[in-house]
Amino acid sequence: MIPIERKFPKLLPACLFGSYVGGVMMNKKWTIEEIREYVKKNSTSELLSTEYKGFSQKLQFKCSCGNLFEKTFTKFKGSNQKSCTECAPIKPSR
Repeated sequence: MIPIERKFPKLLPACLFGSYVGGVMMNKKWTIEEIREYVKKNSTSELLSTEYKGFSQKLQFKCSCGNLFEKTFTKFKGSNQKSCTECAPIKPSR
């Protein structure tokens, strides 16, 4: 028997199967404790926010250089924006 997602891939929304970025499921509901642990393991920044309400909420971070910056967790995690604008590597022009 062929799995339904292989049989009718264009008919089923991607959200049913989740989307993965860097091996991490993106539509998972994160808690502030899980985000804090992710930040600690994957960056030199520190999470200052104490609550998390959803993916569009900006969180406060403290960069390793001491600068404060804000990013959504989606951008922090998926776009590799894990430091302040002064410490972030300069992207080459296209």
